Amino acid sequence: MISFLVDVEFNRKPDSLKGKFQLRVFNSVRLVRLDFNGSSHLNPDHSRVGTSHLHIYREGYHDRWAYDPPKDSFRNLNDAANTLREFLAYCNVINIPPIR
Repeated sequence: MISFLVDVEFNRKPDSLKGKFQLRVFNSVRLVRLDFNGSSHLNPDHSRVGTSHLHIYREGYHDRWAYDPPKDSFRNLNDAANTLREFLAYCNVINIPPIR
């Protein structure tokens, strides 16, 4: 059996919400990570993505590549509870528990 871990980290500032949600396997390999309302990201090919971006594991690069989060999957990155639900759905988690 393979175990997956979901890490939830966020900070609420007076004017914004900054955070990171990630799905890991084997307690270390990050498969998917959503960084929102933080710093921009520079990819290995020197292309830059915005302050909210989605890292997806890529063979040979681990999670060093990031992409703009799909707008149809992540509708409002300033709503932490809903963004976590959307992240879990994006990762195909079944039976998402209630999140407040």
